[in-house]
Amino acid sequence: MCIRDSLCKDSGSTAALAHCTSQFNGTNGVCSLLGSSVFLSRSVLSRNGFSGAVAHGNGSYLSMSDCESTENQHCGASALELGSVYARTCSLRHSGQAGALAQGEGSLMSLEECAADDNLRHGLE
Repeated sequence: MCIRDSLCKDSGSTAALAHCTSQFNGTNGVCSLLGSSVFLSRSVLSRNGFSGAVAHGNGSYLSMSDCESTENQHCGASALELGSVYARTCSLRHSGQAGALAQGEGSLMSLEECAADDNLRHGLE
C-alpha cells in the first residue's frame, strides 16, 4: 500500500498498517491525532515535509515496528503535546533535525533497538 497523503486518525479511531510506503507528503508520512492509535509495521516513511510519523495531542499513540523513517525534513518520529510514540527496531536516520523528537509537556518517546544516528542535529531530542 502506498499512502499518498498523511494518514490522520482522530476521535478514538485505530489504524493498523503493514508493508506501507508514505513519502513526499507536504507534512507527515503518518499522523495519529487526539485519542487515536496507529500501528505500523515493516513500513517506509521518507522524504516528508515535517516528520515520518507523528503522535500529536492528548491520548494519541503511534507504534512502529521494523520501520524505516529516513530523510524527512524535521524528524523520523515525533511525539508532540501529550502524544506517545513507541518504536522498536526502527531506523530513524538522515533527517533535518532529529531521529526522534518528544516535545511538549507529557509527550513520550520510547525507543527500543532503534538506530537514530546521522541526523543533522540530534539522534533523540
